[in-house]
Amino acid sequence: MKETTPRERGLRLVAAIVIAFGILGLFSRRQLDNFRLNRQQLERERATLKFERQMIAAKPDLQRQYDELRTLMPVFKPDKAVDTHWLSIMDDIASKQHLNISRRQAGREEQSGEVYEFAIECREWDGRLDALVHFLYDLEREGVMLDVRHLYVRPHQSAPGFLRGSFTLYCAYMRDENASESSPSTVAGNESDANQNTDASLSNTTVATNATFETTSATATSLSNRLNRIRHRTAHGNTNRVSAAIQEASHE
Repeated sequence: MKETTPRERGLRLVAAIVIAFGILGLFSRRQLDNFRLNRQQLERERATLKFERQMIAAKPDLQRQYDELRTLMPVFKPDKAVDTHWLSIMDDIASKQHLNISRRQAGREEQSGEVYEFAIECREWDGRLDALVHFLYDLEREGVMLDVRHLYVRPHQSAPGFLRGSFTLYCAYMRDENASESSPSTVAGNESDANQNTDASLSNTTVATNATFETTSATATSLSNRLNRIRHRTAHGNTNRVSAAIQEASHE
């Protein structure tokens, strides 16, 4: 057997060290990638946990707001088509404010909990700035059931002083077996009808019960008026912001 020289033994040692470091480097890189992925997952889980804790803490306030808005929702029968109802409202307001909507398309109904949402995509509209602002303001006055999203505005190329663009109108509502057949009612209206039927069947209601009912009704009316005033101020604020944004877009 041939004896290896010190030089050969040194080269073999260096080669073994290089191979060992190469294997270690590949293994370490894989572990480092896994560590980064695990760290990103941990950050996402922490963010989700923080958001859920915030939602739990805000649950009473969110529930109160939901109860207020729920009473304003229109209610339809489960099998009633709603596209003609919302399209007629939009067309009436647009015609009143001289805003021309030439292309539109009704979307599909989507459900989130007990609230339904119906989208109307208006692909082409044109009109003056004041017509658009009054159109948006009248939609806001319809209540919480109408919401304009994805509003695009640009100057009209062939008509100076006019604007054109597109928007999507989202309509929110609820469905109930006790809703009216002819026209949509509201949750508060359905509850009021149920209370009236109950009162009619209970002919021996005491004076104290009537007094309590009147007090509750007055309180509900006061809360409703307060909510309407808040929504009215909000509508004015939104109108001013929309007007300023549209004027800036028209100048560009």
